[in-house]
Amino acid sequence: MKWLIRAFCLLGVLALPNLVFAESLFDEASFRPLTSDKKAYRVGDNLTVLIVEVSKAGASSDSKVNQSLEASGSFGQTNRTEVGSLELGLGRNSGASTQREGELRARVSVDVIDKDDVGRLLISGEQKITVNGEKQTIKLTGWVREEDITAQNTILSTRISDAQIEYNGKGILGDSDDRGFIHWFLTKVGLI
Repeated sequence: MKWLIRAFCLLGVLALPNLVFAESLFDEASFRPLTSDKKAYRVGDNLTVLIVEVSKAGASSDSKVNQSLEASGSFGQTNRTEVGSLELGLGRNSGASTQREGELRARVSVDVIDKDDVGRLLISGEQKITVNGEKQTIKLTGWVREEDITAQNTILSTRISDAQIEYNGKGILGDSDDRGFIHWFLTKVGLI
């Protein structure tokens, strides 16, 4: 009788793989480890751009114009020789220089709005800030690679290709560069 129980158990164990099958709970396509953060890589995801831009530009010109005209001659008059000469000279020195510097540091949250065939992400975002009545707007658009996005979902602005970063301000300080009619007139007349 013992051998009969053993035979049925052996048959049951051998037949079990045909009756029972298991499906893996692990899906490679959507697997995210518990210890990692979710990185933005799909349309609609958000990420933070760390804008660190410094630009400097300068130009100068220097020109000198020297022109001279010289004339000399002699003539004679009864045993006496008269010598005469004439010299004319013109000169002008001019120069100009211009220098411009700008620095922008900010954090802007942007959205992934498209993904191309290569895997690059098109990002776009806008941030509006009002400080003491001054309205400031930062707009950002560009393409990023998935591998440039950090685990904290941030990316440096220097890693964005075709980056378009606009910074505008309106208010008392922002409008101070808009000169009035009097300044324009005095500049045209040459007093400024």
